[in-house]
Amino acid sequence: MKASRYNLFIPIQRSDTTLGFNCRSAALVRFSPEEMELVEHVLSAPDSDRAFAELPAELQNVLTESAFLLRDDEDEIEILRRLNHRARFESAHLGLTIAPTLSCNFQCQYCYEQGQTVDMLPETEDALVSWVAGKLENLKALYVTWYGGEPLLAQRRVRRLSEKFLSLCHRLNIPYHAKMISNGYLLTRDLAAELKALHVDKVQVTVDGPEKVHDVRRPFKNGGGTFRKIVENIKQVHDLIRVVVRVNLDKTNIASVPELIDVFVRDDLYRKVSLYYGHVMPYSEFCADVSGSCLAVDEFARNEVLLELKLFKAGFNAGSYPRPRSGFCIADSATGWVVSPDGKVYKCWNDFGTQDAVAVDDVVHGQTEAMRLTLEKWLGWDPFQKKECLDCKMLPICMGGCPYLSFRFYDGTRGSCPTWKYNLQEILLLAYLRSEVKKAETSVARAVQHVISHAVADEEETEAKV
Repeated sequence: MKASRYNLFIPIQRSDTTLGFNCRSAALVRFSPEEMELVEHVLSAPDSDRAFAELPAELQNVLTESAFLLRDDEDEIEILRRLNHRARFESAHLGLTIAPTLSCNFQCQYCYEQGQTVDMLPETEDALVSWVAGKLENLKALYVTWYGGEPLLAQRRVRRLSEKFLSLCHRLNIPYHAKMISNGYLLTRDLAAELKALHVDKVQVTVDGPEKVHDVRRPFKNGGGTFRKIVENIKQVHDLIRVVVRVNLDKTNIASVPELIDVFVRDDLYRKVSLYYGHVMPYSEFCADVSGSCLAVDEFARNEVLLELKLFKAGFNAGSYPRPRSGFCIADSATGWVVSPDGKVYKCWNDFGTQDAVAVDDVVHGQTEAMRLTLEKWLGWDPFQKKECLDCKMLPICMGGCPYLSFRFYDGTRGSCPTWKYNLQEILLLAYLRSEVKKAETSVARAVQHVISHAVADEEETEAKV
């Protein structure tokens, strides 16, 4: 037996408990002092097989099933490499992000699309459906994310394309799933019901702070406020369609987030929606003017922990948790594509609407040689060729980080480290705290149910005697 290279052990201060986390299995285990002493002995023993054999059976199972201990012949790097290759190049799912329009009814401070008004034409719609049909010939599912611009400004295009995709998937006997990224201003209950019928089961809506902050960062085109309408729409649709709230963070709004959390608690939305934090970054030249207000990755990571803690205290159901990933996103996947309104195909969302964006295909005019070479660059991205990634304990939950950021800031020569690098231990401690509270709540609920059951039984027995 041998120790996994992806083990982390975190002593909990003012406690005799140690948390063990394995980045490859994502298992989070609580060890008592006695158990931790045995674990450390096995991990460091010259004859680890013998030391392992002397462990209690239950602890043996925990260590092997959670991948803290491996067989001597297991090569974790090779296992991860195969998983990465399979996910990127052998996926049976076609993943599309489609922008039916670049038009938007908002004028957000940090938007990189700069007020473009490109709309998808009917002939582009037809070409896109044909292009998708060709891609689906040997695949087993279609996943679509509607994007923009504001996709709800192109409701008819979304409806027509959705119906065509549903018909195509029905003919091929494969599943179709969809979600949407929207600013939420037009998301009425009737429209949410229509989206649900079109298999859109999740909508992400951005709310950047309480009203006074959000309305400055994400105003209507005429400068008017948008906060109240968005929150009211979320109240109206959350029971029809899953709502995920994203809060984009930078130096100008981070202090106001606790007030936003209070709003969601006050409006009884904190157990009905999910909320997570996005990192505002100068992804393109168009948004470079916001770079002065951007948080460095380590700054964002520290603040993310504090704000996750506030979500926990407020009673939100979930928080971030590191999960193993076989690939990073559609940008490094051979079956993932981003389609703009003019039919150009890209590998990353950040290429929408930017002058220096380089397409990898064109659903209307076909792929050029330059596009093919650009595609090869994206698919040639490989964290397993980067020494710092190979040596990092977080490789299984990171896979080299964002390829776009690597190409933009490091010319693809190194990985782009995520926030886990700076806050993983704190995030794991918070996850442990959430799990302990959930266990306690479950125990209390069972105890109450037990008392009620006995009380009802006693009452029925009394009535029977009478």
